[in-house]
Amino acid sequence: MAGDIQQSLQLVQARLSQLSSTLPPTARITNVERLTFAVFPVTGYSLTSDKRDLASLRDIATYTIRPRLARLPGIAHVGVAGGKAREFHITLDPDRLVAHNVSVQQVVDAVKNSNILASPGLIEENHQLELALINGQAKKPEDLYAIVVATVNGAPVTLADVATIGSGVEPQFTMVTADGRPAVLLNINRQPDANTVAVVDESKQNWPRCAMNCRRMFVSLPITTSLCWCASRLVRCATRSLSLAAFRSDSFAFLRNWGTTFVAILVIPVTVLVTFLAMWLAGLSFDLMTLGGVAAAIGLVIDDAIVVVENIYTHMSRGQSRRAAVQSAISEITVPIIGSTITPVVVFLPLTLLTGVTGVFFRSLALTMAVALLTSLVLALFFTPCWLSALSKLNSNKLPVKLLKNPAR
Repeated sequence: MAGDIQQSLQLVQARLSQLSSTLPPTARITNVERLTFAVFPVTGYSLTSDKRDLASLRDIATYTIRPRLARLPGIAHVGVAGGKAREFHITLDPDRLVAHNVSVQQVVDAVKNSNILASPGLIEENHQLELALINGQAKKPEDLYAIVVATVNGAPVTLADVATIGSGVEPQFTMVTADGRPAVLLNINRQPDANTVAVVDESKQNWPRCAMNCRRMFVSLPITTSLCWCASRLVRCATRSLSLAAFRSDSFAFLRNWGTTFVAILVIPVTVLVTFLAMWLAGLSFDLMTLGGVAAAIGLVIDDAIVVVENIYTHMSRGQSRRAAVQSAISEITVPIIGSTITPVVVFLPLTLLTGVTGVFFRSLALTMAVALLTSLVLALFFTPCWLSALSKLNSNKLPVKLLKNPAR
């Protein structure tokens, strides 16, 4: 399935590249990617200043900080949001256009074809191929004034003859703030196969160096840099919650029987390992949804083992032999335990049929929970009785001092 998705992505990208030339002037295709967790930023930093304008802050973020962060391993893209992007404003004079017999479309086409950065091809020299670049981008208004927009009666008409040019900024429709002040944000996206925690830690280690370079460049005009949000905190919290849930579920000292405790404790790591194997086969990574699904399933996983263990020892306390107690308990508890385990599985499996952004999020959650619950069911019906039978040979004359009451399902 992964191969089909990759092939579909390539076909869509190829088709859109063919259609890009037919789009209206104001429309453009910026990026085409698969909808995975990697398309969402993993961390973000903010730039604020009381003395520099938003256009200068955006220039610093775009041309100074972003190239340094983009070179770090595991980082796929560093986006800049907020601030004001610099641009040139060309104001056409209708009277001069008529006087020179030039149309507005001629001016637009001339500016579009002249203000470019393109590669005409490769240059072969000394048994080497070198990429040639043509930089026609304007860096100041004087560069635009010299553009020839048309030739009338053998005389060239430049942009200075029909328009006036001034510096300005793009219209700002979204306000970005940090700590209650206008700011520029740098959003860092990880590569699809990169580790979220590792990428965030790498960016944190290199961010002070980038911020220090900015302060050295603009010592007289200080800039405040700060970490505005971080996705690794959620991953670390989910990991700690998973470990805490497993630790609490493994506290079976109240069973007062070391063999029973060992069997119940062994069920959880086996279930988690099988779940991780299913995640690997399905191409899922460790993220907030998958770890949350495993943590939520642990509380239900141990219920099956406790119910089976208690029922077996209940029959043994009535004087039945080891083999008879296991057979009676399993035949008695099989239908109820299957029903109680299948119920949450049936509830979560329809989430795998969701589409769009919601489906991407909840499909991994439903898969991890379903695999964990079904694995616990198989272990409770086959693994637990076998181990209890083997351990009963060593403790044939020892019954638990205190039996468990029926746990709440």
